Amino acid sequence: MRDLQKINLVQLYLFWKNLSIAMLLLMVLLTVSTWTHSIFSIFTAIICAFIIYVRIYVNKTSHHPTYMLVGYALMISIIAYTVILMTISSMSSWGIIHVGEHLDIFQGPRTISVLVLAPVCFLTLSVCYIRRRSLHRYLDNHFGVRSDVFQKGKLGAILTRESRIQVRNLIMLFGILSVINWVYFLFFFNDASINNKDLYIFFWVNIIGLAVYEIYLLVHNYELDLELKQRGELLTPAEAGSMSPKTYLRFFVICEDKLFVSYDCDDPDFQAHKVLDTPFFTSQTGAMVTEPEARKTIEKESGVENGELRFFCSFSAPGLRQHTVLRYFYFLDGKCSDYPTLSEDKGEWMNMEQLTRINQRRPHALSSYLLADARRMLTIMRTEKLYDERGFRRYKIKSYVPQLRISDIRNTQIDFQSNKWINIARLNCDKPLFRVRRIMRKIFGGSALKVWV
Repeated sequence: MRDLQKINLVQLYLFWKNLSIAMLLLMVLLTVSTWTHSIFSIFTAIICAFIIYVRIYVNKTSHHPTYMLVGYALMISIIAYTVILMTISSMSSWGIIHVGEHLDIFQGPRTISVLVLAPVCFLTLSVCYIRRRSLHRYLDNHFGVRSDVFQKGKLGAILTRESRIQVRNLIMLFGILSVINWVYFLFFFNDASINNKDLYIFFWVNIIGLAVYEIYLLVHNYELDLELKQRGELLTPAEAGSMSPKTYLRFFVICEDKLFVSYDCDDPDFQAHKVLDTPFFTSQTGAMVTEPEARKTIEKESGVENGELRFFCSFSAPGLRQHTVLRYFYFLDGKCSDYPTLSEDKGEWMNMEQLTRINQRRPHALSSYLLADARRMLTIMRTEKLYDERGFRRYKIKSYVPQLRISDIRNTQIDFQSNKWINIARLNCDKPLFRVRRIMRKIFGGSALKVWV
């Protein structure tokens, strides 16, 4: 089972590569806008934004998708920088406002673009950090790294953490550069002309700051790779390609209103640690496992025949395209005591209240896999009971909260593989500006602007 928690080196490398490319494009934009005619900075900004967009699109369709949170934020920053600079210059030309030639691309031979670029990057990255959950959901849905713990795996957890850290670092970097640039511009800059001292502040200090950050990325990436390699959690492309196809089968045995679980299950996140999870988690070599084969497996593992087998959901493991995880429900009739093969030496029966209480008192006692599965099940079932397919409440009583039991899973015909109810849980009539946001999403469809609404 440890293969599911291993990380493909290519995916980790692409994360740092995409981030480095975005930072290099910022350095190119700053260089062009400083040393060439100001009008070229606009064309350069458009080209840089387009290149980042292409990287995002390639990342989306790649066999090794990875996060582009920082790249996406920097692309929006460049677009905002272009729009703001064009707006300021146009309003100045029309006589609406008055700005110096160093901020007007239509007047001055060179603009001090960093006065706009650094604050815009600071503000955009700050908004992205505040909206990081929405952004991650957007990137999860479109770049192939799902929010489910199984589907994003250790790679998703690392990239989520690293994206958050790097956005925070860039906010600090552009905040410091903004303060330095504007303090010098307001108190020490001579509006007559740009001299060598001005270039040192407005260009070299900023370039050095971005270059130091690039060096930090290289060192940080090397240290992270070394740490993962020492723990045996890193897979090279050759190792990933040589691995034979494997199918993982995960079963949830349910009887009455209880789920059969065991405290003697391996923790997917920490070695030599046991957690509460379903004990029926096996693997088979081979690309395809049919439903009859899955039935034989659970009958052998549980010692119980003639149960009702029902498909839950499936996915491919991140970075391991030949590894598939299939999850099933196995419903048993009668009472829990009717099945002596499922005795205390193998595990115990627990209802929803018991599992919830354990999770509240001992958060690390439950497997992250079990929590992810339960979260998906409960979210889908609760949403289906509360809302219709348009996102409106089925019942007008807003205080109504449906009571969910494990036995309800057997009585429902919901497709747990589909994300339809997950999406409704994120946007429904109880969310602020629901109707407006729904209209906006219909207009923008799958475009990047959809994440902001």
